[in-house]
Amino acid sequence: MKDVLIIGAGKTGRGFIPQYLKNVHLYFADKNQDVVHQMKLKKSYKIKFYGSQKVLDIFYQDVFHVSDNHFYEIVKKVDHIYISIDTSHYKELAMDLNKALIDRKKPLVIVTFENAVSASSIISSLLSKYIKCHITFLDAGVFCTTNQDQGIDIKSQDICYLPIQYQEGIELPLSPMTPIKNFTNLMKRKLYTYNCLSAVICYQGYVKGYNELGKAAHDHEIIAEIEILLNELNLRIAEYFGISQQEQDSFSKSAIDKFSDIYLKDSIERNARNVLRKLGTRERLIQPLLLVKEKKTKDVLLKTIACACLYDFKEETHQGIDLISTLPLSQEDKSRIIYFYNWFSTLC
Repeated sequence: MKDVLIIGAGKTGRGFIPQYLKNVHLYFADKNQDVVHQMKLKKSYKIKFYGSQKVLDIFYQDVFHVSDNHFYEIVKKVDHIYISIDTSHYKELAMDLNKALIDRKKPLVIVTFENAVSASSIISSLLSKYIKCHITFLDAGVFCTTNQDQGIDIKSQDICYLPIQYQEGIELPLSPMTPIKNFTNLMKRKLYTYNCLSAVICYQGYVKGYNELGKAAHDHEIIAEIEILLNELNLRIAEYFGISQQEQDSFSKSAIDKFSDIYLKDSIERNARNVLRKLGTRERLIQPLLLVKEKKTKDVLLKTIACACLYDFKEETHQGIDLISTLPLSQEDKSRIIYFYNWFSTLC
């Protein structure tokens, strides 16, 4: 029986990963003292599923704060470490891991559960060169939305899909899982499809006054925008990644089904936050925009960028229209975004 430590006892760490664990001794670690305290008081919690009576009872051995000496000891002991925190916190985590792993002798498997391209390479680059034990790094994808329920319980979508980077000879106590040989391409496709569609729904939904992603996904005008976008985007993605359009059509349909789940209470705010990162050059809106060619398709993405800048102005850094000049786009595209920005600003 494997000893598994999940670092990050948030909604994904507590709600997604344990759904797939089989025959393990499970431990958690987190930097949130309140979460650690609440979990210390119990040895189990429940995962409930939207639109279903199914319930999973998750049992764990212990939970630690990442600065505790007990955390360093458990890092030396466990067989696998599954990381479920945003990559922006990897540098901070690496400092704690370096202290613990410097004396470790036996091999270790580290799996990053993150919606990012090559997240494992980020953490591996931050670990000390003086660590002597052999570490296998793998990436895993998260296609399921999980939310806080009462106490430490979790509410989850009932989506059974766990893609993991394939590496011969490595056995993981996770089932069912889907081994993926070219994992980087899968996560890029997810970014250009799932994350792109989420951005269209949440930013345009925000301007229209929605608070929940699922409700915005049923807005007839947003549905029309998505249909226009996917008519070309699916073709371009299929060409770019060398897959059939049928496979990409199915992939994007799964994304639409996920975001349109009427039972899921997924907030616009959760999906819209961190505008500056989401308008990055390699991100969910700019990269698809560089792939498509038709004006009506581009307009869907340019409108969405304008809405994102409005969200930033009202909810985050308050730069708004000033962000547009920083984008790696043509002057024609920037002018079009400014036009849409001024138009949408009259609506909200």
